[in-house]
Parts: sequence; structure tokens; C-alpha cells
Amino acid sequence: MVDSAARGWWADDPISSPGEETLGRREFVDRLVAMFAEIGTQSSSTVLAVVGPWGSGKTSTVNLVLEKLDEKRWGIARLNPWALGSAEAIVAELLGAIRSALPEKARSAREKLKTYALYATPALGLIPGAGAATTKAFELAARRWTDEGTLQTHFEELETELAAIDRPVLVFVDDVDRLQPDELLALLRAIRVVGRLPNVHYVVAYDQLTLVDFLVVTHLRATCPPVYRAVLADRSWLTAPVAFEDDERLRAWRDGRRLADLPGLRAR
Repeated sequence: MVDSAARGWWADDPISSPGEETLGRREFVDRLVAMFAEIGTQSSSTVLAVVGPWGSGKTSTVNLVLEKLDEKRWGIARLNPWALGSAEAIVAELLGAIRSALPEKARSAREKLKTYALYATPALGLIPGAGAATTKAFELAARRWTDEGTLQTHFEELETELAAIDRPVLVFVDDVDRLQPDELLALLRAIRVVGRLPNVHYVVAYDQLTLVDFLVVTHLRATCPPVYRAVLADRSWLTAPVAFEDDERLRAWRDGRRLADLPGLRAR
């Protein structure tokens, strides 16, 4: 048996607590925590991207940040859109995640968000490639808007409620680069158009090269350049810190030396 410090050398599961950190990310994490302290003082929605290649520690880094955030000051929600399987489900889950992170006392905001989701989710039928079923759902919803107000009306009512809450929401969206084209576009539009609500902030983790290459070779970039630019090109990017090639621990692991010889490992 090996102690918790050793697990990361052969397991690809992300770490979730500071006690498991062995790659010198604490300073980076502390800077991010300080940044969120500043972000939390403004109601305007912020999107922060943590970028890096597969296996560079994006999820682990964000986990460490979330672990250090004050839960009394932040409502935290996690979203893994890769596991959802459809564009409609992604938007519904995003709004559901935001709702779950709202303070219990914000009952009016929670109800407004629930109502808004009923209208916003089927609107994905307007996205190229989202499918005929979604378009049908949009047509049904549009008939309801005639009597119950437009999507914009519900959005404005929700804005008013969320602007008044005293604990902002932070949504961590992971594995973005694993999505299919229609799912990716749904997520980008949801964050840019549907999800940009007061006191709701986002951390989006992805492999930048994979995502951009994926957009370039599909129809998405050509058909929806404003979404591509607004959500990717204009966001604040942070590169996940990884150990350098000259790190003794990485060299030892790469060269196949005995685990017991690696610094920080102890066999039991």
C-alpha cells in the first residue's frame, strides 16, 4: 500500500484536496482564489477558461480552487456536459446546476429560473444541427409565449431576482473538448446567451488546441462565428500549471524507475 501522495503517479483520476497536491500548483491556486474573491464583488457575469492539454491537471487545479473557496460566500455547481448526450440536456442541466447553487432563501429566484428554463431549453431548436425534435419543442414553446410572455421577458424578471442575491454562483464546466458539434455549440450559446445572468460566473476547462481544431474542421465556426469569437476568443484564459520536463519526479516515472525511488513515495 502507498500513501495518498503517491496515487497521482499512475492513476489518472484528478485530485480533490490540498493534501494530494505534489506538483507545485499551490501558488497558482492561491492566485485564482484571490481572483475569485474580486470577481465575487461584482454582479456582472464572468467566464474564466482554464486551458491545457489532456492530462495537464485542469480538473485537479480547479478542484483545489473550489476546495479553498468559502462556501458561505459562494454557491458552487459542477457540470460535465460530456455525460449528458444531447444539446437540449446540456442547457437544461446548466440552468438546473445554477438553480441548485442558489441560496435556499432565494426562493423567488429559484422559481423564476425554473420557469425560464422551460422556455430557454427548447429554444435550442434555433441552433443548426440541434435536430427536428428540438425544433418541434421550440414551436410548442413559442405558442405558449403568446400568452405568457417572451423569453426576454422571463430573462429580465430573472435578472432582477438574481441581481439581488448576496451569494454568487460559480459553475465549473469540465470536459468541454469531448463534446459533439451540436452539443458544443449548445453549451457555448447557453453560456453566452442563456446563462449570462447576474451573479453567475463560470470556469470552463478544455484543451484549447483540440477545441479550436474541432471547430475549424466542422461547420460550427463558419455558421456561428459570433458565438465562436464571443465565447472562446474573448474569454480570460489561464493555463493549467504542469510539472516541467526537468522535474526529477517526472523523469523517474517516465524512465520506469522503481516507485519506491520516487521522491515523496513510501511503500507500506
